[in-house]
Amino acid sequence: MSAGLDATPATAQAHREFALAGLLRHDPRHIVLHRAVRVTLACCVGFYTCRFLIGDAQMGVYACFAAMSLGAMSNIAGSARQRLRLYTVALLGSWIFVTAGTFAAVNVWVASAGMLVVGFFVSYLAIGGPRLAGISTGLLLMFILPSFPPYTPDALDSRLIAVALGTALMAAADRWLWPSPDPEPYERPLTADSLASYLRRIRPLMDGSSVAESALAEAREEALRTALAWAPWALPPEQRPSSPFRHDRALLACAGLLRMLVRRARAVESALRSPDAPTGPRRGAFVLDAVQEVVVACGAALSGAHPPPDVEPLRAVNHRHADQRLSWLRDVVQTETLIDARLRLGSDLSELGESADLVVQSVHAVRDAPALSPGPDSELGSLSSPLWFVGESTLALSLQRARGHFTPRSVVFQNALRLALGLAAARYLAGSFDLSHGSWVLLATLTLMRTTASATRSAMWPAFLGTLAGALITGGLLLLFGQEPDVFTVLMPIAFFASFSLGPLAGPFVGPAAGQFFMTLAVAALFVQVAPETWQLAEARLIDVVLGGVVGSLVGLLVWPRGGSGEIARAIANTLHSASEHILTTTRFLTGSERSQLESTFRRTLQDFLLAGESLTQRLTEPGGERNGEHRDAFVRAGQRILHGSYVLCRNYPDPRPLPWRDMTAVLQNLGGATAQAAEAVSEEVHRAGTGQLAAVPTRTDEIHGWLIATVKGAEPTSDTLRVLDIRTWLLDVANDLSEIVGGPRDDIDLWRGQGSADKRKRGS
Repeated sequence: MSAGLDATPATAQAHREFALAGLLRHDPRHIVLHRAVRVTLACCVGFYTCRFLIGDAQMGVYACFAAMSLGAMSNIAGSARQRLRLYTVALLGSWIFVTAGTFAAVNVWVASAGMLVVGFFVSYLAIGGPRLAGISTGLLLMFILPSFPPYTPDALDSRLIAVALGTALMAAADRWLWPSPDPEPYERPLTADSLASYLRRIRPLMDGSSVAESALAEAREEALRTALAWAPWALPPEQRPSSPFRHDRALLACAGLLRMLVRRARAVESALRSPDAPTGPRRGAFVLDAVQEVVVACGAALSGAHPPPDVEPLRAVNHRHADQRLSWLRDVVQTETLIDARLRLGSDLSELGESADLVVQSVHAVRDAPALSPGPDSELGSLSSPLWFVGESTLALSLQRARGHFTPRSVVFQNALRLALGLAAARYLAGSFDLSHGSWVLLATLTLMRTTASATRSAMWPAFLGTLAGALITGGLLLLFGQEPDVFTVLMPIAFFASFSLGPLAGPFVGPAAGQFFMTLAVAALFVQVAPETWQLAEARLIDVVLGGVVGSLVGLLVWPRGGSGEIARAIANTLHSASEHILTTTRFLTGSERSQLESTFRRTLQDFLLAGESLTQRLTEPGGERNGEHRDAFVRAGQRILHGSYVLCRNYPDPRPLPWRDMTAVLQNLGGATAQAAEAVSEEVHRAGTGQLAAVPTRTDEIHGWLIATVKGAEPTSDTLRVLDIRTWLLDVANDLSEIVGGPRDDIDLWRGQGSADKRKRGS
């Protein structure tokens, strides 16, 4: 018996240690715990300074909530200097919104209308990038708090001082209490070492040497893995360079172009290792050497070790390769065998060199070096370059981003309007019912609303249960100690720390429940020290949280309830519809048949592609968003192929004359029409959420070969000859990428150049 009794304390101690170890396992570097300490200290020091030193407890509420809005409800990331700048911006914004909220409290209608406008405006700040989006929730709290009665404009001065105090305390705690290390700059992982290593592995194949499959596969997979790690959707929101400013745009463009360069290198490898590829040394090795040299130099420039490389040597290599492709055509045709395989390598090397040119330009933009000439002027114009933003003012770029997303098709617009409507409805109901702590209704709506209705409902239940349990304990404490505020003076920091630490660490259900449980205790302890309260404060807390959660759930159910998942299919379908028009227009322009509408179709496709990218990125943050990653990546590849490919073609052939071969013009336009129809078919299939197979795009291999043999044997090949081959290559690449969006088999269209299965059967017979 005694042994059992002696074991009980040890067992309890073991359980406590096990629970603590479980929590710390989720926070091995104590980041959450350190943050909880910082926020708790800032909140409590701000409140107690105002209550005991200044003698104004109401002022202390604003100091406490100002610190909480930035420490617990905001995500302030970046270097120490960037975080300090954000605190300054947040302070200025808080002053503006506290002032607006103070005067909006005149009546419920003004407050509700103000909540609608402010809620939309602040939420729409997400277009400014992750740092502005990170402080938007905290700024909304600074409008919510003073927008409730009593209407006291005379108290504005003390409120502004209190907000400044709370912000300063939070900034000081962030700076000196376990400050976060400066994050690694986004450009540093873009050193492209893995891509350079991959190119080195491919190089012996150009000489006809063999390379071990395992070595090639390892280098290829590492290059692809690193390239995908640069993608914005693979990064936490606070690390994405997604602001509208030049540097962030340059970083995203550079990352996208490097991913494209990896795919071009993979195409070269595929052409060199194709079963029908010719044996022996291959022509054009100097292109691969130049690109490898440029990639190494770009990596050094991105790491800050060296200035960006000069692009002119690479352009000289590309011009030399274009000239030699003309001379090689006669040799290719004279063999009359393996024509497609021989032409394929020339096209791949040309695309590799052109892609490397764009990468160099993007590195110059990242390093803020003098802008390079993009090359010959084209019908598309500089605004259609992947680096169109270079030279644009910050104001122009910000306005362009704001206009581009001001549409119901943008998930940023949808999120802002959904939250604004929820907050306005909650403010109206709280005012109409004359709730004593109506701000708690809006806080519940603000913190529980998600981008999908299902996620909002999932967030409600642990919050309700935690609030219910907290309200029961709070009611009991108020019955016992309601007239002894010293008890709550001690309780408040303990409850704040528990809420800020257990909420993120205790798991997906227990965490939110524990957070609401201790937050209920904390705010009750706060307001008991402001004015005498009874057990009915706990009742008010429970009613307010439930009402706020229900309002958020109903609004979420009525206003774009599926969030990014509901918009993504529509966004991709719209992009592919616009792309089909652009494919047709580009084909007609490059064959010399039509010049109008080229830039307008490009810009429309680009805008739709950007909106779809926002939907894709948001979808990844929602439940089940990781599914269908292959189709998502295929869509991104297809979009980049269409946009970048058409830009490069129009730059290389800036003033195309009508082709001298009417039959070939018809063949290319038919191929363009078939590719555009494939884009429309994929658009319809995606809109129906299907994964059907596409009909193979006719490659017309025999007609191309017959035309090429007759043309080259009859006269010297010209740039028009290369234009035909490059247009065909681009269209078949696009068709291949389109087929992968809906899971179409690669056998319908060859991996890199589109030789159909019929052609393969003919070769094998």
